Amino acid sequence: MPTLKISELPDEVKEYFEFNEEHFELVRSELENPSPFEAQYTPSEIELLLDDVVCGVIDASNAEAGLRPVRTPLSEHPETIELKFDDQTALLVVRGHEVINRLANMREFDLRTNLSISAI
Repeated sequence: MPTLKISELPDEVKEYFEFNEEHFELVRSELENPSPFEAQYTPSEIELLLDDVVCGVIDASNAEAGLRPVRTPLSEHPETIELKFDDQTALLVVRGHEVINRLANMREFDLRTNLSISAI
């Protein structure tokens, strides 16, 4: 699914960003310029954010170590799920709506853990 334009965001997502302007500002450039990562791109660090809080990190140079928990999620049902590759938003889901997806070219990316992009 291609990344949505700001004007095409579902009302639920617009509402979320109205109340979370700081998060909107952080992802605005990816919303306006949703260039996908190159097929051969390999991030050195992957962060998992739930409700804009880093909850886990994968050091890609030591992928066998797996996801290193950083913080317990604030909620069992987060409003946002975000993957960041080297501090850049790779995937953002807000209230169940895929808002940013820069993984289209990376379908074969695999960390030799149980995490693969095609599974997301």
